[in-house]
Amino acid sequence: MPRTMRLAAVLTALSLLVALGGCLFNGEDDHETPPTEPPAWVEPTTGDMLMTYFRDYYAGCDLEHLGLILHDGFRFIAQDGTEYDRDQALTIHGLICDGAAGDGGIAFESIWVEFLNPLGIWADVPDTDPSFGSVAGALHRPYNVFISFKVDGQALIFQAIGEAVFYAVPVDGVYELLGVVDATNGNKATEAHSWSSIWALFD
Repeated sequence: MPRTMRLAAVLTALSLLVALGGCLFNGEDDHETPPTEPPAWVEPTTGDMLMTYFRDYYAGCDLEHLGLILHDGFRFIAQDGTEYDRDQALTIHGLICDGAAGDGGIAFESIWVEFLNPLGIWADVPDTDPSFGSVAGALHRPYNVFISFKVDGQALIFQAIGEAVFYAVPVDGVYELLGVVDATNGNKATEAHSWSSIWALFD
């Protein structure tokens, strides 16, 4: 092919590429994937599923979904016998998540659940249980708890470590968190606090 013909062919090809480029990269993508919707709320149908939700919603400060899994009769029972109902529980956790100052000006900038490890199986709550023995169908299970609270503006972490008993009840096949009886203690390597004493900061 003569040189002039080869040059003309190259120029023609370049012109086509420019034209196609204008169509392909003009900001209009006919094949753009639509944004995916967040997964729909799935009601917890087992105690283990309920506890996974609790762990994630508590650490993630997702008060909306945390409220969905708390039974209307929920109670957090502290070591000194103080009881917090459902509304108080959500209010206190909201204050913690918002970085509000509690007793002594203590505020937290972040929370994370190191682990919630079950100690045994879900079992029927006996009628003699002083906290939830009167609730029909209630189940309980002890957990080894490790929750860290980073103090705002300080190189200090409060760590609630130890055992807590969680109570659940199926309502029409959907498990709800009925209560927690706290028996945690603190990690003296950081700052000794039980889960109960952290709640008490915002009481």
